[in-house]
Amino acid sequence: MLSAFRLPTRTTITPGALSKLVTEIRELGVERPFLVFDQGLSETRWPPIVRDALSESCDEIQEFSDVDPNPRVRKVDRAGELARQFDADGVVGIGGGSVLDTAKIVSMLARNPGSCKDYEGKNLFANKPIPFIAIPTTCGTGSEVTWVAVVSDSESRRKISIKGDGMYPSLALVDADLIQTLPRSLISYTGLDALTHAIEAFVSRRSNPISDALATRAITLIMNHLEPCVNDPNDASHRSEMMKASTLAGIAFGNADVGAVHCLSESIGGLFDHPHGLLNAQLLVPVMRYQHDMVRKKLDGISEWASSDKMLDQIEQLISRLNVPPLQSLAIPVESFGEIASLAERNNSNASDPRNMAASDYRCILDGLH
Repeated sequence: MLSAFRLPTRTTITPGALSKLVTEIRELGVERPFLVFDQGLSETRWPPIVRDALSESCDEIQEFSDVDPNPRVRKVDRAGELARQFDADGVVGIGGGSVLDTAKIVSMLARNPGSCKDYEGKNLFANKPIPFIAIPTTCGTGSEVTWVAVVSDSESRRKISIKGDGMYPSLALVDADLIQTLPRSLISYTGLDALTHAIEAFVSRRSNPISDALATRAITLIMNHLEPCVNDPNDASHRSEMMKASTLAGIAFGNADVGAVHCLSESIGGLFDHPHGLLNAQLLVPVMRYQHDMVRKKLDGISEWASSDKMLDQIEQLISRLNVPPLQSLAIPVESFGEIASLAERNNSNASDPRNMAASDYRCILDGLH
């Protein structure tokens, strides 16, 4: 199931990249930008900096900051309608994965009618989205370089994926300076989210030689720099390497897809609204151990570790040192395990997993963690 590699997003990865925003907005010809961020980021200096940059070449700016940690259909649709009413000709999203996914969908809805739910699946929109500039503020999303956005549907209590060739951001400005203001717990969770992206992309049935190279590099960078970055977010070197790793992992899974870890985490997140990065951190090692027979050969090929067993041991120890609480701490009702497992089996990424995973397999993992 080898897939072709692609990356249409023009990507700048360097500290200080945010300073290029003025020039980039002008080059894209954006005159009426729609700015998306969340309330957590509004307490930092970054939205005013972006607002000032946009004001240098744009007379009017529409802002939207009502973004949930797991973005919901209703609010994403409202943002899309505001963008239509404003006649936005470009979107700028600055934040973590929830913000970037919201902004990505808004750029599509600006030129396509209806609700985002109408476009669940692949390439279901007729009109090309307006230009979207993605500015990540966490070291884990990867959304700045992918064609997919995930949103929670409160009615069905599940997460839906919207994918499209036109959903890739036009531009990604990946600036390590932006995670200086990120709480240490979020550096941990988002960094482990990036590690999950890299590992699942690497073992995926849809991997290719380029995604493999990016994934293995991301794994090495995260294992070497995540813990020091959490301990000292002011260290520019560790920040820079983590932001680089996050984007490399995003490019990898954007081409190779993810697998069972995400199938479970998205199912749990859709039902109970728990943070995506935290769930991936809690599920990564248990899922990899469950499918060890299928992933051992490939993971053994990563030269930094003597074996996949030692690699998973080191990841488990890292997760422990970063004080990630166990899945049991979320008090997920046992009665919901069957529904979670069923949703995981139906997840669009299940087919990319290296092992044929049925609902019974997902239920076995959950029971083992209970």
